[in-house]
Amino acid sequence: MKNIFLILIALVGMPTLKLFSQSCASTSRKPWEWPAHKNWFFGDSKKLSFNPAMSAVTTFTPALGSYEGTSAVSDDKGNLLFFTNGKTIQTVGGATPFTGIEIGDESGGWSNSACQGLIIVRHPLNPGTYYLFTEDDAIDGAGAHGLGYYTLDKNGNKLTGRTKLLNATTEGIAATFHSNNVDIWISVHEAGTRKLHAYLLTCTGITTHVMTDNVAANVPTDDRMRGGMEFSPDGKYFSEVYPLYWDAADNAAAQKGVTVTKFDNATGIFSAGRYINGAVSNDQYDVEFSPGGTRLFVGMASGQIKYYDLDLATWNETTMRNSEKSFNAGGPYGSLEIGGDGNLYQAGNNLRRISGVGLEKGGGNPTVSGSLSQAYLGLPIMYLPPQEEPDIHEVGPLCDDGSAVDLATTWLCSGLNAEDPAGTPPSIYSGSGLTNTGIGIFDPKVAGVGTHQIIFTKCSVDDTIWITVNKCSVCPDTTLKGTAPICAGATVDLNTMKITSATGTWSIQSGPVTNPATISGTNFVTTSTTAGGAYVVRYTLVPVPTDPSCAKYAERTITVNAKPVLTFTTTPVCEGSATINFTATPAGGTFSTGATFNPTTPGTTAVTYSYTDANSCSNTIITNQVVNAKPVLTFTTTPVCEGSATINFTATPAGGTFSTGAT
Repeated sequence: MKNIFLILIALVGMPTLKLFSQSCASTSRKPWEWPAHKNWFFGDSKKLSFNPAMSAVTTFTPALGSYEGTSAVSDDKGNLLFFTNGKTIQTVGGATPFTGIEIGDESGGWSNSACQGLIIVRHPLNPGTYYLFTEDDAIDGAGAHGLGYYTLDKNGNKLTGRTKLLNATTEGIAATFHSNNVDIWISVHEAGTRKLHAYLLTCTGITTHVMTDNVAANVPTDDRMRGGMEFSPDGKYFSEVYPLYWDAADNAAAQKGVTVTKFDNATGIFSAGRYINGAVSNDQYDVEFSPGGTRLFVGMASGQIKYYDLDLATWNETTMRNSEKSFNAGGPYGSLEIGGDGNLYQAGNNLRRISGVGLEKGGGNPTVSGSLSQAYLGLPIMYLPPQEEPDIHEVGPLCDDGSAVDLATTWLCSGLNAEDPAGTPPSIYSGSGLTNTGIGIFDPKVAGVGTHQIIFTKCSVDDTIWITVNKCSVCPDTTLKGTAPICAGATVDLNTMKITSATGTWSIQSGPVTNPATISGTNFVTTSTTAGGAYVVRYTLVPVPTDPSCAKYAERTITVNAKPVLTFTTTPVCEGSATINFTATPAGGTFSTGATFNPTTPGTTAVTYSYTDANSCSNTIITNQVVNAKPVLTFTTTPVCEGSATINFTATPAGGTFSTGAT
């Protein structure tokens, strides 16, 4: 909730005004950087915090042991609230408000015994409710518990009992944002099938279930269910791993131990499954994407960690499989998670840190630091984005004879449009003077003179502004129109955005710090010819109206799309070599010489590669193709008589070879 301050105005007819300050606990889209992920629980009652560096490991009192997957919940200030070993919820004060959680526990054990097995999720618009999802483990067997969830309050108390969603699962479970950056997908694999399931958590609960078949490998309903899954940091890719115990009839079993797919986080559909397990080992246990999403790390039962360079450009299965490499981390059967410091951690009896440039593609092997703490096999699994707040953009003051205003509301943390009149539940504006409560059309002629409270509500969060409508003479017009997105390097004649004929000046109110823009005359110009961003420009009337009820300026947003980043290299060849087939990334562009080049003539040819992306933004890159001339040879002989002295052949340039030898 917002921090709210009340000011009472002792004026007849004036309403009570609410002033508020808004803040976002984190604007990051990286879960490991969220304050609610700051504290970890694992091993034999072990706790560590990230601030953002890793703190010293301490021990909880009273003790709560754990074996494999765990979870820990902190608030948006990073204060630990409660944690779980899968069977018991324990608070930071030592209370146990909830015991006997249904989960795969080796037939009545004291702790979760799945590689992952559980996850705690919080919707950013329903911050007081936590969803604890639990599932099967290999020892209890598929179908013993299935996938289900409880709801908890911030103190770990059970609000609702277990709601079952699916009859049988493997041990993996993962979560990622919906494309709207508010709702959350929770994904599992149905044991005994190739089916991947995605459940959408909205602020009202689970509202959507999407099943994708025949993309992932078939996982039998027995000990072969072991293994973890994960989404990439941007939510566009997915991976799951399982040990090599696949169906005997499946000749490609070895490769299916590591599966990667694409994920449409708008629809919940998985696609383009690729099987990339190579020859290093077959005892996969857990999986994690690198912080930058360019590498995939797989923890092994043996203690090794192997990794793959992800071919995101062409999604080539063979290329990714052949990139497989490994290093020894030392801990068997260890879970993998990214810590608050952006490094990878492995639990395998001892906690180890995986860090360095090797976390990302092209960086070689990463650095292993251990043993940092006692640990068993599990690390905490949660998806707890910070609470979101709607932010209605300020409007007014307005004139009572002015035009209707289209209100705008965005999410404070993500900056995305918050208006969702067709959503579940729909967003809504309320207050006087509104002619459309779905998208927020405020008409001062309908509202009349006065100060009008407007509230935007979505789920359990809201924002309020007050719009003042004054009785005024005819005010100068400040009406502007929008402009279509442009590409980096292009300019906008700001006067083409004017509907008003009133004189004024243009200024830039906001934009990316790393790519500022300027105004040259009436032209909007970005300093970078390649990078993009969103810029708010303002047209301020000159002279400024003296009537306080008249608008003094108007603003619009200019969207600049970045140019595509191109890569195109060539290799020098000799005159008369085979025809060269040029390639560049992204694919799909054109070469100035054509895609093939016949090196028949020595010299240097400048080849231009041109590419236009989905935003109609183009870029070019020029690379020289060098064709080296063949050497000019001189070699002569002189007739001799039989029995003459040995001849020593010579030729220019020296250094070559003779078919008969040099003598």
